Amino acid sequence: MSNAFSFLLPTRRNENTPTAADILNNCSQNHIARILKYYGEEKKAKQIARRIVEERQTLGPIKTTRDLQDIVREVYEYVHPV
Repeated sequence: MSNAFSFLLPTRRNENTPTAADILNNCSQNHIARILKYYGEEKKAKQIARRIVEERQTLGPIKTTRDLQDIVREVYEYVHPV
């Protein structure tokens, strides 16, 4: 499945507010998981946060909504081998 659009993650509204990119690329795994759980009511918040941190360590910063979408899709499509 392919979407036609990929957007840069949102920019600041003001200097004192971190952007989505700031949070995804600089915050700890636990902090990202708490944000996803609290604001997004995300059931797989810990797994998504872990993949975000792994991704930024191996491939560099998460820059676009497509980057984030790919991470979330990967978490939801992963089936643990038995």
